[in-house]
Amino acid sequence: MRIRHVLPGFGRIPSKPESGSMSGIVGVAYNLACQQAASGWEAEVMGLAAPGERASAVMWSDRLRALPVRPWKWCQLGGYDFRYFAPVATRLLLASPVDVHHVYSNAYLLAPGRGRVRVLHYQTPISGARPADERAIGRADAVICCSVFVRRQFQQHVEYPADRVHVVYNGVDLERFRPGDRQASRARLGIPRNEVVILFAGQVTEEKGLLHLVRACQVLASELDFHLVVAGSSHLWGGAGKLPERTIYER
Repeated sequence: MRIRHVLPGFGRIPSKPESGSMSGIVGVAYNLACQQAASGWEAEVMGLAAPGERASAVMWSDRLRALPVRPWKWCQLGGYDFRYFAPVATRLLLASPVDVHHVYSNAYLLAPGRGRVRVLHYQTPISGARPADERAIGRADAVICCSVFVRRQFQQHVEYPADRVHVVYNGVDLERFRPGDRQASRARLGIPRNEVVILFAGQVTEEKGLLHLVRACQVLASELDFHLVVAGSSHLWGGAGKLPERTIYER
């Protein structure tokens, strides 16, 4: 069985996933593909090439490969941005058919992919759907949502058979991420043994609400001794064009 995972135009594919960073949606596709490859299937992940990386296939393992796509910077028509969609759609039309065509977030990428089964995967809720969006979503044989909340939001905005909408929670590689020595970790970070730790894990952007957490910590600081630990980066997502100026977070 061959499965092709197709990511939207945000989140960069690292050439070396063991050491390179990746956004949440890329991590979901990568980990699913890893499990499928471990089960003996042929899997591939197509997505945005990281800056400086070659836009050619990279073997991540014997049965798993990455297909980085470099955007066409000139491909903008009026208010429409096809810089990522156009090269991905072209590669999908030229690619050999697969058994499962698994698309993330962008329902319009269902059409150019040649797959026996088409799956649409949502990691975030949608706020609405135009008639053209519903027609694109209608090409999916099944829809996966990462939570009950996302499924509920999807069903509120899209006319689609409820029995074909499934919740599949995001998993984690327990061989890589497992409890370690807490006190040794505290010592490395310079955190006192019994002090409270507040952890933020995620992309450092306004949408994730880190600024609100920092402001809440400023209020809490007068009542409690604690450490705020941020595990994340502002460079995991990226996009097809120039990134907008990022908000500066001050300690």
